[in-house]
Amino acid sequence: MNHPALLCCACLLFALAGCRADFVEPPLDVEWDLLQGTAWSVRASSNPAIVQAGDTHVFTREGDFISYVRGRDAFCGRWNQTRRGVRVLADLASRDINFEVLMLTADSLRVRLTNAAGAADLLYTPGEAVGAQFSREASNQPSGYTITSRAGAIGVADENDWRTTPDATCKIAFSPVFPNPAEQSDSLSLRMTVFETVNYRDGLVLAALGPSSGFQQLDGEATVSRPGTYTFRFSAAQIRAVGLRRLYVFDREGNVVSYGDVQIRSL
Repeated sequence: MNHPALLCCACLLFALAGCRADFVEPPLDVEWDLLQGTAWSVRASSNPAIVQAGDTHVFTREGDFISYVRGRDAFCGRWNQTRRGVRVLADLASRDINFEVLMLTADSLRVRLTNAAGAADLLYTPGEAVGAQFSREASNQPSGYTITSRAGAIGVADENDWRTTPDATCKIAFSPVFPNPAEQSDSLSLRMTVFETVNYRDGLVLAALGPSSGFQQLDGEATVSRPGTYTFRFSAAQIRAVGLRRLYVFDREGNVVSYGDVQIRSL
C-alpha cells in the first residue's frame, strides 16, 4: 500500500486497462483456497456506478456452490470451471450477476463483474479474515437501524443490519426486525428464512445487549435445521432500556449468526 503515488496510479491504470499478468492457472481448489476466507477490499473500479472503491466483498465456497457477499446482498451460484467465472443461478436480491476471475494471487485479485447495469473491472487487495471482520463489526456500538412498518415493510435500510455470518451465507437470511422504531409497549418480530439444511440442531437464541453490557434472552428456536421460515417474537419491554439497542442471534455455542439494531422510544 505504501508505493509512491505515481507508481501506484500507473499500476492501477495498467491493471484496469485489461493488461493481464502471465501466470499458470492454478487448479480450482488452489484458487478457492486463496480466494475465500478473506474480506477483499476494492482498491480500484473501472465503473464506480456499479461498484465503488473502498467496498468490501466476501467470497465463500462449499463444493461447487459459491456465494458472493456485498453488504447485505448475498449472491449464490455455482463455480463454472470452464470459464473460471461464476454464473449466478439465484440470489437473495432477485438480481442476476456474473463475475469472472481474471487474476488471483495471494495478495491481488482482479474480477470482471457484470450485472444488468453494465460491467466493472475491479482490482482488490486482501483484508482481514472474514470471521474476524464479522465478529469485530458485531461488537461495535449500535450505529443506525432499518426503518420498518408494523407489517414488516422496509422504509430506509441500514446495510449493516441483519447480515448473516459467513459460515451460513446463502443458507440463512434475516428480514429486519419490525416495527422499528418501536414503543416500549410494542411486540416485535424477527423473521429468519432457512434455504437449505443447516446444522443448528441445538437451536438459536435472540438476545439484546442491555445498558450494563449484559445480555437478555428475548426468544429462541429449539431446533433450526430444515428449510422454512422461523420467527423470533419478543416485546420491547424485555430489553429493559430505551434508545438504540443492538440485538444478536447466537447459536448455542455463543457464536454470532446475525445482528441488527432497534430503536426503542420512551413512553
